[in-house]
Amino acid sequence: MTDNFFKNHELSLWIFAVGITVIMSILIGGGIAVILLTFVLAQHIDYFSTMEYFVFAGALGVIMSLTTSITNLLIIRGRAYAVGINIINIYFQICCYILFAVFLEHKDKWQGLVFSILPFLSLWLMSTPRYRAFVAYHEALHKDPIGFRQKLLERISG
Repeated sequence: MTDNFFKNHELSLWIFAVGITVIMSILIGGGIAVILLTFVLAQHIDYFSTMEYFVFAGALGVIMSLTTSITNLLIIRGRAYAVGINIINIYFQICCYILFAVFLEHKDKWQGLVFSILPFLSLWLMSTPRYRAFVAYHEALHKDPIGFRQKLLERISG
């Protein structure tokens, strides 16, 4: 597996920059999508008190951040199947932004839609070879840590 990683992917700092950018844009986009979803629900469900609104928004925010954090920790621990969970999370965010755009009746709703670029940025970056190298790096590192580090030292030293 370690030989396959070094044959198929170029190891550079860009793969880590792309991986961290994907993680951060999913986290930020998810937090904003949850807030916008609660705005839409508060507008269409009239019996939300202020406390219920903040409890609902907080609970959804915690669920979204835990989902994103746990799946990205799984990716960093070498479990490549968690990328699919991230994609589902991104599509949920896109649905939240669409609901916000369609159902919120406010003259300044375009300000919230500016943040809809984040899930699309995540999807685009996840389709790049650098993100696939990021996932493959962590997968190879955790399948054979000693062999991977030895192969990495060989490539660095000679």
